[in-house]
Amino acid sequence: MTKYPVTIHDCPTSLIHDAMRDLNFENFTLPSRIQPLQPGKVICGPAFTFEGSINPTANRADIISAWMHLLDNCMPGQIWTSQPNNQEIAQMGGLSAEILMSKGVAGCIIDGALRDSVEITNLGFPCWRTQHTPKDIFCGFIPKGHNLAIKIGDVVIEPNDWLHADQDGVVRIPLSDLDNVSAKALKLMKMEKEALASIMDGKDPLTAYCDFKK
Repeated sequence: MTKYPVTIHDCPTSLIHDAMRDLNFENFTLPSRIQPLQPGKVICGPAFTFEGSINPTANRADIISAWMHLLDNCMPGQIWTSQPNNQEIAQMGGLSAEILMSKGVAGCIIDGALRDSVEITNLGFPCWRTQHTPKDIFCGFIPKGHNLAIKIGDVVIEPNDWLHADQDGVVRIPLSDLDNVSAKALKLMKMEKEALASIMDGKDPLTAYCDFKK
């Protein structure tokens, strides 16, 4: 089984993107509409995936039962990853963030809204989202299932695919390719540092760039 590399946490999404581009991957960068709630946060880890939709006739008991089932099934180290198929209802709030953080969940990435943004920011639970709204899941959101393939923009995310998010955005690495992509990204990071050191020592920037083949 693939071991998740801890060292890739220090590699920016820009270099992971470059590594995947150089390895001829396609459709691995999540849409730019998904932005970090807290500047400077970085999360990486396996995706806990789910999706859902709005059903205006859903009753409160069914909604809370389905939502708590999701919270129970998201494991430590995973990233709560949602395709809610709507932009009207918050997919993360203060109470859910507290529960997930207490379980050791790494953070959340949602193609939709959240609420309680000040509370979540003060809590320190890392979140990437599209927008904010005070409307919560009791306005009719019903999850369809979890640990299934979801699509965000052009990116298909399978359960336990590796997600890496920072200030620039979010990239998805297929679990089966994690080792190769990690090695390539870390190599690019090393070469970039070496090229910069060479320039600081007086080498022409173009020569340094070509020498280290960034």
